[in-house]
Amino acid sequence: TEVPYGLHVDEAAMAYDAYCLSEYGVTRDLLSYPVYLMNYTSGQNALSSYLAAACYKVFGASLFAARLPGVLFSLLTVFLGGRIVHRGLGKRAGLVGTALLAVMPFFVSSARFGLESYLLSGTSTLFLYLFIIAIEKKRWWLFALAGAAAGLAVYSYAVADISVPYT
Repeated sequence: TEVPYGLHVDEAAMAYDAYCLSEYGVTRDLLSYPVYLMNYTSGQNALSSYLAAACYKVFGASLFAARLPGVLFSLLTVFLGGRIVHRGLGKRAGLVGTALLAVMPFFVSSARFGLESYLLSGTSTLFLYLFIIAIEKKRWWLFALAGAAAGLAVYSYAVADISVPYT
């Protein structure tokens, strides 16, 4: 929680909304569990605030709890990204892919800041992995799970509206 020192302005807004949601069930704008948050008169996706609010309930309101969802989704990206490479190119390539993802500056940074945009890589990687598994195994419930992950990706950051495929 010490590095980086302080909070990014969007991270602070998310963390305060998460605190308000965890303690009072409303955002700082007094909206009760909204689908989309207001942030400085524009929008902010709510997934990061809801995940941080859940972490606040478990660990208490802290910078650690606010940043924990970013850490977990970064780890998910590294692990599942490596699994995707492994499935397509083999074990050695999967290990190299995992190692490269683990040291890429973007993923190191995304594990340190609690910004909403950083959840997109984890949610979209989860979607892609589940979709690949669903295609291979041809099970309806895996397709449903992949669809739920796609919905989570779209809910994580606005740019997902153009990056997650729709059918």
